[in-house]
Amino acid sequence: MNEDLKKVFEIANFMNSLNNQKRELFEEFNQSLFHFKDGHVFKATSEFISFISALTSNSINSIVLLDVNNEPYNVEDVKQFLEDIISIYVEATNSYYYNYKKLTQSRNIESLTIK
Repeated sequence: MNEDLKKVFEIANFMNSLNNQKRELFEEFNQSLFHFKDGHVFKATSEFISFISALTSNSINSIVLLDVNNEPYNVEDVKQFLEDIISIYVEATNSYYYNYKKLTQSRNIESLTIK
């Protein structure tokens, strides 16, 4: 019975560590979505990318946007801005996917470290 209880605690500890690492990994992913441009900060979310893409589809070449701090910023080249935020989003999601997959394949606490 003692061995069974020890095993239950080991599993609970592993699951707790796994969930903590998943949370930390997701926070790192969210932080890597930020795009810094001329003292302004924008978050490259899929919704923001879709909005900027719609602007380029409607031949809007420049626009004033609000950054994450609600400060106005004049984007003079919307097409280049779109390429920049897409690049940031793709890099962040690919990194998140790779690290998440590695994390979920972990089978012991020692292998839960994110590298």
